[in-house]
Amino acid sequence: MKNIKPISNTYWLRCGALVTLLFMSTPAFAVYDSGSDGTLGDLILNGDQTEVEIPLPPDGVLHYQSIFIAAGVTVTFTANTDNTQVVMLATEDVVIDGTIDLNGKPAYYCQDNAPYKGISWCGGDGGPGGFRGGDQQMFGQGPGGNHNAPTACNSSSSFCKPEWILLRGGSSGGSPASYATNCGGGGGAITIASSGSIFVNGFIGANGGTQYSSGGKIRLVANTIGGDGLANAQNGAKTNRPGTIKFEAFLYTGTLAENTVLPSPYKAAAPQVAVPYKANQRPQITISKVDDVSVTGTSTFPPNANLIQEKLITVEITTKYIPVGTIVKLAYRPNGSGSITTPCAPVTGSFESGTTSGTFTVAKNVTLGALQAWTDFIPIP
Repeated sequence: MKNIKPISNTYWLRCGALVTLLFMSTPAFAVYDSGSDGTLGDLILNGDQTEVEIPLPPDGVLHYQSIFIAAGVTVTFTANTDNTQVVMLATEDVVIDGTIDLNGKPAYYCQDNAPYKGISWCGGDGGPGGFRGGDQQMFGQGPGGNHNAPTACNSSSSFCKPEWILLRGGSSGGSPASYATNCGGGGGAITIASSGSIFVNGFIGANGGTQYSSGGKIRLVANTIGGDGLANAQNGAKTNRPGTIKFEAFLYTGTLAENTVLPSPYKAAAPQVAVPYKANQRPQITISKVDDVSVTGTSTFPPNANLIQEKLITVEITTKYIPVGTIVKLAYRPNGSGSITTPCAPVTGSFESGTTSGTFTVAKNVTLGALQAWTDFIPIP
């Protein structure tokens, strides 16, 4: 038995779903299993490279043994096709003395760059798991789309209860009027889990890019969380939509939690499962039909369809590995107005293959922008 940490006068021995309490007179220990299979070995970044970009696998989950990021090293990630969050799992300790960067990007000047001719400013990309900003005079992507952001962690927030797992990062900004630089990308989302300890003496950032974008999500899970570094998931300027930061551990040391104020982190009493689904059962939500017209593409979390309609619209949605009864949300962004969100009917069918639908009315001569479907979180099975 390795990576055993003292917490009380009780031994916690975890094997699958079975937890046995053995009352002992010796110092007590807790054991947490991150779920890493260690296939990627040790991630040791000792400063030979100052910038390291890690491509994400299709499910976004990276299985390491140990992780060490030296001071002066900045790690970024290449988003996968489905724009999943980043999940870094380790069988041993994680030490972050450098920087992990999941910040949303600012808007950029793209005039005369194909395919954006005629547009002066383009929206910045979101961090992995976050959402892209709207191009000039368009609303941004994501559940908020320039209007919302993930709810901050607190004792009553379902976003931070142990039975729920977040699936997305921050919403982006937009420039629905003539404001050229307001369309920053949303902050990304990351879970770092260790069967040992996590020490952050450097920086983890999932901030929104430039104006009106929202912060992303940072979640650390281990037996012990410590260090004197900083984690931030703050919003961009001119808005008050920070992301969420959640720490889950038996023991906290150092000043990491006190240093992190934007937003203030929520500290859980015990670590929970890092990845609540099997590798081949990643939750998926897909818009399959819009007004009886099939939607091409396989994007998930969230899918998009650029459409023009002038009547009552029915949207059909298929799900995979989403619990029956889950409420899927549907959003559309007609030109000239803000994001409009409506809940769909509860998912029916089965956990493996479900369906739901939603309706909304689009006025005549209104162009419908990005159409998106998502769910904020799913319960741990």
